[in-house]
Parts: sequence; C-alpha cells; structure tokens
Amino acid sequence: MSEFPDWTPSQYPGAPPTPGQVHLWIMALDSAAAYAINLPDAERQQAERFLRPADGLRFAAARGGMREILGNYLGVSGTMIGFGYGSMGKPDLRFPRGSGLRFNLSHSGNWALLAVTRSHTIGVDLEVIRPRTNARQIARRVFESTVYRKIKDLPESEFQEAFFAHWTALEARVKCLGKGVFEALDPTLKAVNFKPAVDLAAALSMAVDIPPEAEWEKFLLAT
Repeated sequence: MSEFPDWTPSQYPGAPPTPGQVHLWIMALDSAAAYAINLPDAERQQAERFLRPADGLRFAAARGGMREILGNYLGVSGTMIGFGYGSMGKPDLRFPRGSGLRFNLSHSGNWALLAVTRSHTIGVDLEVIRPRTNARQIARRVFESTVYRKIKDLPESEFQEAFFAHWTALEARVKCLGKGVFEALDPTLKAVNFKPAVDLAAALSMAVDIPPEAEWEKFLLAT
C-alpha cells in the first residue's frame, strides 16, 4: 500500500464537518472490498454489469466504503442510506434527511477519494498518474482554449503533469456543479489541486471559498 503520512487511519472520525469544513477520505479499494456488504440490490446489480469484473469489484468497494463513512457520520447503517441523483448522475442524500451533508466520490485504479462537507456543494476528482498517449488530444478537445495554448508546447513530461492538474481541476468543478465537461462553467468557481500520494493527482472544488489544505481533515479508511 502507498504511504499516506498525513492521513489518519479511521472508520469513526467523530462529528461530521461543519459548513465550510472539508473532510477527505482515501480508500484502498482492494482493502475496502468488505464494505461492499453495504450495497443495496440496485448498486450490487450495477457492479455486476461492468464488462471487467475487476472494475465491478472496485465500484462496489468504493460505493460500499462511501456508505460506511456516511453512515458513521449519520449514525445509521450504510445499507439504510438513500440517494437521489441529478441529471448527470451526481448523488445526494435523500435518507436520512436533515443532516445537510454534501459529498462527492471519485475513484481511479485501486483508489477512491470521498469529500464531505455540509450545506455547500462540493466536487472532487482523483486520478492515478500514468502517462496518457492521448493526453494532448483530450486537452485540445476539452480544455479552454487559453489553457490549451498555455500548455500545448510543453515538453512531454511537463505536459503530462500539467494535463493531470488541469484535468482534475476541471472534473472537480464539473462534479461540484453536477454538469458535463462540455457545459459552460461558472468562471468564479475555483478548484484546488493536491497530491494525496506520490502517484495520485486530485482536485477539490466547492461553491464557497475553499479552506486552506492545512485545515482539511484527512482520513484513510481503515479495514
């Protein structure tokens, strides 16, 4: 397992975040597979529809781990939590009601990242850093023209680093708003890049001012 020196191993973090606070959870999906027991039938069936069984297992572990964490905040079993979904599939809490918790989940490879706050929308993206042969094509098609012009002539290693920074920031903003990557985004909506570990890139976006990273509570889901 990768080293996470700044992350506190936990299952029970105590009180949920207050409005404006950020709690982040990193999960090793091969270790979190036991939490798939939290999945309702619909999510279990969704996991079984993946073409690659390994992807289905990781989906089940990520969703099960998320239910475990949210259930601990809310004082209920993870199996009892009910979600609703926006037009682009972003989940929100429908049961239990009244907590004000907002959350967002991202997973890549064997890792998942869950961001939790209260009262304000939030988005997070996580990517395993590995060279992508199509990164320049994606950047030209998806990034704003000013961003693409800024990075397109960088040497390959620097371009790859810049690509992951801009990609995760874009995805975090998109997921905060519950939109698609080709939809217009509020230019005032910011994202903060950070590295959960050496081989991971991530970004966080919130509908309010994002607190400094030093103030974030960071947990490693214990198994």
